[in-house]
Amino acid sequence: MGQAAKKLHFTREEYIEWEALQQGKHEYVAGEVFAMVGVRQVHSIVADNIFADLHH
Repeated sequence: MGQAAKKLHFTREEYIEWEALQQGKHEYVAGEVFAMVGVRQVHSIVADNIFADLHH
């Protein structure tokens, strides 16, 4: 199981090491870490369709 972030700010290297131990994914922005929510299947389908339309 992952561990809670006890620090408020991370260096890039600290974040990479910490993230490797986590079950969920997080986003690193200017030294701060934010939990990322899971994607729903409908969101994935819509995003894939938009990408396919833009790719043509």
